[in-house]
Amino acid sequence: MQDINEFIQDRVRVLGLPWSCDKTRLAATADFELGGVNPPIAVGRVLSASELNDYDIGNKAVFDYFTSLQLLKVVEFNFEAFGTKLDDLSSDHAEHPNLNAAMVHAMMIHVNAATLNFLGAMRTYLDHTETRLKRQFGKDSEQVAAFKGAASKSFDSSFAYRFVYRLRNFTQHCGMPLGHIAANASQQQTDATTKIAQLDFFLDRDHLLRDFDGWGNVVEPDLRSQPARFPLQPLIEATVAEIRAINAVVSRSEIEAAGDRVSGLLNLIDEARQFGEHPAIIKQIEVKLDEVSHIPKMDIQLERLQVDTIADIDELLNLFRPRKTAKSARERYREGWDTVFGKDE
Repeated sequence: MQDINEFIQDRVRVLGLPWSCDKTRLAATADFELGGVNPPIAVGRVLSASELNDYDIGNKAVFDYFTSLQLLKVVEFNFEAFGTKLDDLSSDHAEHPNLNAAMVHAMMIHVNAATLNFLGAMRTYLDHTETRLKRQFGKDSEQVAAFKGAASKSFDSSFAYRFVYRLRNFTQHCGMPLGHIAANASQQQTDATTKIAQLDFFLDRDHLLRDFDGWGNVVEPDLRSQPARFPLQPLIEATVAEIRAINAVVSRSEIEAAGDRVSGLLNLIDEARQFGEHPAIIKQIEVKLDEVSHIPKMDIQLERLQVDTIADIDELLNLFRPRKTAKSARERYREGWDTVFGKDE
């Protein structure tokens, strides 16, 4: 590889200005920070047509995988925000155990808001994942079938998941889900007075049944069998566990499909890393004189390879590949016997 300034100077010296190069080249850069000084760039060889095709396909696979991670992160973020809000309210209650109507009303608003955010994130994950897989692999693909199978399994096996799935429809059409708050507070005398408070947030079974007729033939009987008041938080926690299980199936199917497509990127990364910390490609270089200052101006279209994400895909792919197990001594002896004397009839 060659320093980019030397690379450009050599060509401008011979060809003059303006000069441009639209051949895609391998490159590498030193470490840098956004807004900092431009790092040194090493320019390498031109990529062949097949390598460029592998790059485009692999880069798309990396982007799709990264997108799937973001969708799950949004669910996780809203789940954590839900738990944090409940903890904060319990802490506030410990400091001010005498609740009045205004405080209870404010708590209801906060918990309902956190619940709505989680329900929206969950539904977004499910809808976007199905749409993305259909667009990427086809509606009849193995990846779509794996997603639907995992989602159906969660719906069939987990009351929490199927109830929370329908609860989102309730909130969309009928209003807020939370019905009641139960508060307990006490003080323990140790070296210092420790205030202990517990808040439990409950759903109202009869309110949910009375105001919404879209629970479905499976969820409605489940709902009718619940106590008149049943807690919300365990249902959210169990639902997140099911979403993680669904995502594990989706990730495996996507990673297995992406395996061949990222192998070419791994080869380019290994080659480029000999010359710089951050592998990249340069798609275009253009040098021309500025119309005002008449000073040469350089524009470079550079794309950094998503090394960490590509490595994650390859590492996960290795976990899914079947491992070859060594044959036992008895098996090796049997094979040797059969080779020499023939198999027993």
